[in-house]
Amino acid sequence: MKENDELTSAELREKLSKECHVEVSATTVRRVKRNVLGWKSETARYCQFVREPNKMKRFIFASNALLNKDTFEDVIFTDETTVQIEQYAKICF
Repeated sequence: MKENDELTSAELREKLSKECHVEVSATTVRRVKRNVLGWKSETARYCQFVREPNKMKRFIFASNALLNKDTFEDVIFTDETTVQIEQYAKICF
């Protein structure tokens, strides 16, 4: 999942079978994603897209925040926004 977080449960089941010789159902994979990893699936229908010119700006801002160990304790958040990087994603986790 670290290499490709867009793998479907069926694809991940197949990969586990071929590479790890572990046989599980796609339902079991979905259950582990939900109950163990805490991933909740939802459709990405109403997300805003991050425009291409802004992707690098967001990356630089986030990198600077990490480097400066910013905790955002002095920030008041007034709105919640969901953004989507890939246009082709149908389900987000």
